[in-house]
Amino acid sequence: MLTIRKPDVLPILPGETIREELEARGMTQVQFSKRMGMTTKAINELIKGKTGITYENATKLKNVLGASVKFWINLDVEYREELSILSEFEDAEEEIKTANKIPYLELIKRDHIKRTKNALEVIEELKRFFSVDSLNFLPNVEKDMFDKVEILFRKDESKEICEYSMATWLRIGELKALEVETKPFNKAKIKELIPKFRKLTRLRFEDAISELKNLCAEVGIAVVVEKHFPKTFVSGLTKWVGKEKALILLSVKGNCSDIFWFSFFHELGHVLNHNKKDIFINFENNEAEKLEIEREADEFAKESLIPNVEYRKFLEIGIDKNTITAFSDKLGIHPGILVGRLQKEKKIIYSQYNDLKQKIS
Repeated sequence: MLTIRKPDVLPILPGETIREELEARGMTQVQFSKRMGMTTKAINELIKGKTGITYENATKLKNVLGASVKFWINLDVEYREELSILSEFEDAEEEIKTANKIPYLELIKRDHIKRTKNALEVIEELKRFFSVDSLNFLPNVEKDMFDKVEILFRKDESKEICEYSMATWLRIGELKALEVETKPFNKAKIKELIPKFRKLTRLRFEDAISELKNLCAEVGIAVVVEKHFPKTFVSGLTKWVGKEKALILLSVKGNCSDIFWFSFFHELGHVLNHNKKDIFINFENNEAEKLEIEREADEFAKESLIPNVEYRKFLEIGIDKNTITAFSDKLGIHPGILVGRLQKEKKIIYSQYNDLKQKIS
């Protein structure tokens, strides 16, 4: 946990030096004002630090109290600098509370922010990462995401979701999406690519991801695969990062590719069918708590991977390893996709036919 300690010594007003000099000379502020050619009020404001020491005033102070112009100017500059540092510490005391909600150690580990043990430097790194003037602005910057998390998890006490971890994961996705060169969004071509997307499920996972990213970039979608953060419970997210570019951000939860592919098609459903202004987050929450729009995306994913008409025909044949393999070959999908759906819909138990699934690291 980050901690910060305010400086023990407060900045000393330049006016204190002036006051001490006046006391040493037995001079009142009224007498001093006459020697300086200034009003008593102006002298009082100078001593109290309400006004700074200008070059003109520094020249007057040199003539009346001695020392050099540079001495008086530097006295004021040093005070203002120390005051600024103190102000930074006061701001940091509030920001430190937010910083401790952000998985900054994981960000350091993933090389997204500089490795440092200095709390102020960590805060500066995090502000740079999120492109904000204050970390306390994050709930407002990502208001749609924070609100969505609140809606989906306010009734689920079994999961301790962290909105700041979600915001961190999303920010990585946004930054990586900016690096992806995409052609303008083309809804018609995306629909034409669905059979190709389905065939990718049969490839070695690493090869499939590379090809998936290339195909999606051609139709205006930046696909980013980024490991989830603790307390996020997320498998996928969709957000538009421009008028002609959609971001599909996917985690690799679990160790089987069927979850990944279902998540991809789920997010693709949002890209094709739902409002560009919204953010869509696919959480591992209770099915009963899912928003209707998320259920629609689920249905799109099911239909895209295994058309319902074909799926019902398969169930009539009977379920065993041979029928699963044959049916998957016929559809051009990896058999693990079918096994995953059968397990999800409780047609088989979760321990059955896992050897047909594709393991991923």
